[in-house]
Amino acid sequence: MYFIFKDFYSPTTIKEFNNKINNSFEEETKDFPCDITNKTSIVKSILYSNVKYFLEPLLEKCKICNIDNKGYMLFEPTDYNLLNYNIYNKGQEYGWHSDGSPDMPFDQKWTLNINLSEKEFEGGDLELFLSKPITINEFRKAGTAIMFESWLQHRVTPVTSGERKTLTYWFIGPKFI
Repeated sequence: MYFIFKDFYSPTTIKEFNNKINNSFEEETKDFPCDITNKTSIVKSILYSNVKYFLEPLLEKCKICNIDNKGYMLFEPTDYNLLNYNIYNKGQEYGWHSDGSPDMPFDQKWTLNINLSEKEFEGGDLELFLSKPITINEFRKAGTAIMFESWLQHRVTPVTSGERKTLTYWFIGPKFI
């Protein structure tokens, strides 16, 4: 199951959002390697508190989608939740994977990705595996967001030109029983 929020952010807001992010990276930001799939993007950490202003309206819409469709128990975000700012340049990709780990004391219920690209790019398609790979064409448009169940296999195909920027937030909650 997934939900698309088309054109949620205007080009002006995207520019402001990116400026806020670029001035707020955590000092110890490191790339997060992935042992189980090919991941070549640049990933930087950003605290929720630094982008709360931009995220709160979208998170409210996402919570309504959750209530209306799945009713998962979700924890409220804290100022210290970390989000991933993902930058993909030519040749960079993220292979098939799902989000979360059984070692965590909570489960990731939903993954929220926001396209914050300021310029057009080629390749870099978001694909979900729903009995077969499905390309989410709507997500190519800057300012669009997608929320999908975190356990769904998904990937980003190699970028062939330009720069693809996204921000990822995870809705977490108590362990599924």
